[in-house]
Amino acid sequence: MPGGGDRQHGAAPVARTGGLGDHRSDPAALLWGLERRSGPLWLALAASLKGAPIVLAVVYAGRGEWRRAGLAVALTAILVLPMLLFDLRGYSTQIGGGQMSLLTVSALVWVPVVGAAMAVTWIVARTPYAWLAGSLATMLALPRFIIYEIGFVLVGLADNGPVRRQR
Repeated sequence: MPGGGDRQHGAAPVARTGGLGDHRSDPAALLWGLERRSGPLWLALAASLKGAPIVLAVVYAGRGEWRRAGLAVALTAILVLPMLLFDLRGYSTQIGGGQMSLLTVSALVWVPVVGAAMAVTWIVARTPYAWLAGSLATMLALPRFIIYEIGFVLVGLADNGPVRRQR
């Protein structure tokens, strides 16, 4: 498993990508957790590190799992809100030059495309393609796309069959 996680013991993998000390949330962590009882916590952990994964909560909502969707959003808020205790004036909100993203083209393009992707995710939420649709919607929602973000597709391609049967 990427990042050195141990699936049998439930350790969450954290990938080390890019330069020294550049840690990113590893989408592989989501592979283990989304279908488990602790799924909203896994989702909240990923969304607290990189906001776009919260889009995956649409799968829970589309399945009528409102408690799980709400819990994912609430836990994300609990994990993110402490940042407001710090001075954020130096926090960059610039996307940066040379980035691939619909948002760099136009917010008027980005918003409806992400909305449509979330709607498709909602529609297919009860099918085997739910997490794949959610993963693609997550990638479209990213304000900037870096090639390793393609790893989110792994979430949609995961075989969670044995996990589903454990419920």
